[in-house]
Amino acid sequence: MLTDEQFDELADKLLKKIAPKLGVELEEAEPKASTVVRDKDGTEYDLEQCTIRPCVISVEGVYFFYVEEGIPGNEDYEKYWISTWADKFSTRELATILTELGGDFDVIQD
Repeated sequence: MLTDEQFDELADKLLKKIAPKLGVELEEAEPKASTVVRDKDGTEYDLEQCTIRPCVISVEGVYFFYVEEGIPGNEDYEKYWISTWADKFSTRELATILTELGGDFDVIQD
């Protein structure tokens, strides 16, 4: 079973291969939001790396933790960031939020 992200990536790849053969010209999509964020000291962090090597992000007393729930490959498998207030975010959503904060956050790594 594919996750929504995996399905979207597969559909994009197939569309890019098939469209020219059908004589269809695709519009260029806007670049995807970056998962790289910069803290107030200018240090860059790639949140995708925090999904591999655990870290915690602290923003004004709120903490964000990366969670993988379920068994990979099963339809109930989920990956997300969760806050201490139990709000769930994708990696790109959290990166956008942190970027909008202008670097006012801390990354705690082991």
